[in-house]
Amino acid sequence: MAVEVAAPLVDQKALVDRILTSPHPLGVSDLCKAFPRPKKTRAADWATSIRLALDQAVTEGKVFAAASGKKNERRYWNRDERRFIQGLLDRLAIAPQPIKKLVAAVRREALGASAQFVEQVIRQSIAAKRLFEHPGSRANTVRYSIVPPPPILRQARHQKRLKSITTQLRKILEETKLPLEELLDELALMLSPSPAANEKPLSGLGAQPTLAERVSSHDELRHLILTAVANTPVASLAQLRSEMPAEYRGPIFDQTVLRLADEGSVILSQDVEPSHLTPEVRAQCVTDGVNVLTTICRGNRP
Repeated sequence: MAVEVAAPLVDQKALVDRILTSPHPLGVSDLCKAFPRPKKTRAADWATSIRLALDQAVTEGKVFAAASGKKNERRYWNRDERRFIQGLLDRLAIAPQPIKKLVAAVRREALGASAQFVEQVIRQSIAAKRLFEHPGSRANTVRYSIVPPPPILRQARHQKRLKSITTQLRKILEETKLPLEELLDELALMLSPSPAANEKPLSGLGAQPTLAERVSSHDELRHLILTAVANTPVASLAQLRSEMPAEYRGPIFDQTVLRLADEGSVILSQDVEPSHLTPEVRAQCVTDGVNVLTTICRGNRP
């Protein structure tokens, strides 16, 4: 009958004291070298004795343990190694970096920590919203930082394009002397969904000069509107607006249409059920402040 030989006892207090004063985590192999092995004691038995004593110390709350060594070796320390690494990230991850670089930076200070363990802590920090994703400078590259990324339009890749667009818009404002609000209204219209491709033009106006090439004029817009409705029984205001030159699709269109209606040159009608209009279509119609006017036809006065 085989008799199980108990592992030799080890001084737990001495082990704990060594761990508490260590500047970095220690594994069983480190402590086996630090404490002389009793004579006639096998190395495996001595390692088992140290491991059992350390595990008991962890259970009693005297030391911390984490599988941070090579091949997931358990290491013991006077602090939680995961929290220690999270603290390093608070200092090392201010500038956005890929995970690979963060792992390397942390391992230079978290002595003996395996790359696998460090990456695990980093990914846990990402999941806990302690690290934030930043787009990389190249496609398919992602970086992480403790600092949240700027709003998407403030990010470098979009700022470069916006600055180019802004330069062109400033030139337009300088050339046309138009107020900024009118230019913004025009941009909103140009960026809104275009009319359906199968809708036929009402007046055959075709392509018109750009905003930079023409200055808005109530007289010219008045002529364009009257020409468009001259041979059309009833026209959609939304479609008519879309066929106007770009500089005439903003508030000036509403003002001119309402003025023509006041003069009796055109007749405006509102939809019986305006609630069925989509927000996009409603935005292209004309409003007098109360009603949403959807159609236009020639009036009695020339």
